[in-house]
Amino acid sequence: MGASRAAVDGGFVSKDHQVGQTGTTVRPALYIACGISGAVQHRAGMEESAKIIAINSDPNAPIFSVAHYGIVGDLNQIIPKMIKSLRERPQGE
Repeated sequence: MGASRAAVDGGFVSKDHQVGQTGTTVRPALYIACGISGAVQHRAGMEESAKIIAINSDPNAPIFSVAHYGIVGDLNQIIPKMIKSLRERPQGE
């Protein structure tokens, strides 16, 4: 799990989870950016991920410029629906 600087500064996660220029660089097979605006500092730490899915309520958020797939909406509504869909999916698909 990675986090933005705002999440670290807000005390939600420790600094060792921060992704970006002043944090860690990650290159996972799948990066799901939930509520990440996509400031250049954060993008520098994750833009080389194999597939990027961005979820943001702002259709003009910079994160969409590096995302392979983008979902515009409230992550608090979208994430539970994604989890439900994955749980209901038959095995092997």
